[in-house]
Amino acid sequence: MAIRILVVDEAAFVRDSLKKALRSFLPDVDVFDAANGSRALPILRGNKIDLTLSDWDLPEMSGQELLQWTRDSEEYKKMPFIVVSGTGDRELVMKAIESGANDFMAKPFSPDELQKKVVKQLAKIGYRPKVKNNGASSSLEALQAGVRKPQMMKPRTIKSGAEALMTKKAAKPASSSADILTGGSRSKKGFNGSALLTIGQVRCKCAVHDISLTAAQLITERPPKLFQLFENGKIEIADDKTHIIATLNVYVHMMQASEPRPDASKMQLVVRYINNPPEAMEALSKHIAKNR
Repeated sequence: MAIRILVVDEAAFVRDSLKKALRSFLPDVDVFDAANGSRALPILRGNKIDLTLSDWDLPEMSGQELLQWTRDSEEYKKMPFIVVSGTGDRELVMKAIESGANDFMAKPFSPDELQKKVVKQLAKIGYRPKVKNNGASSSLEALQAGVRKPQMMKPRTIKSGAEALMTKKAAKPASSSADILTGGSRSKKGFNGSALLTIGQVRCKCAVHDISLTAAQLITERPPKLFQLFENGKIEIADDKTHIIATLNVYVHMMQASEPRPDASKMQLVVRYINNPPEAMEALSKHIAKNR
């Protein structure tokens, strides 16, 4: 039986893009679409929908109201619901999760990100499609499969500028942030530096793969305890001489394994900045501009 997915977005081109992407990796899927929550209700009432992807800001009936309707419905209270929004603001993300959303995806999104999130939610309801991937159905799933017994195989080396940061010596405790922030690497966008990420009690030395004034993409060793999406922390960004440029409040926006394997030793993270003083953002802005 085909899996049924509902796409809700005011913009027709967004709905078309989502439908095309879903059909590209799900071999057996029926995709329904609606321009707002009001038009989505008849579809939900007339069909057994397995998963919904919905924008948050919709006319007539908002995504939040649609989400609330599903959670009040006996039939749909456990249906996976992914919020898709052009705003990646942490307050909106937290509001969506608190309202009952299972996941959040910011526009613009990549087909790979969509696939990972959809496959993860479908797995929760027992549906595991044979997606067009070699290995695990999603790199995030592989990252979170630590409960499985790792395969005994020789780890592959990641060929990147971050390699110098990923040695066994890096795992040893350092006496200060400056000691940890050593061996900076140049990102593909031209940033030359490194970072120390602190989430709860876990501190990770990271290579900066890419950076902007809203987020940073990092590569690090897989920590003993995995981070949670939307978990708060801070990041200390340093230049190639280990001088700290800025210390920023962040939350975990995305994480995935570096390889589609349960025993992947490295992971990629995207952290977004939240509630930071203007002087810290100004310092980061100047450094980014200087190194572009």
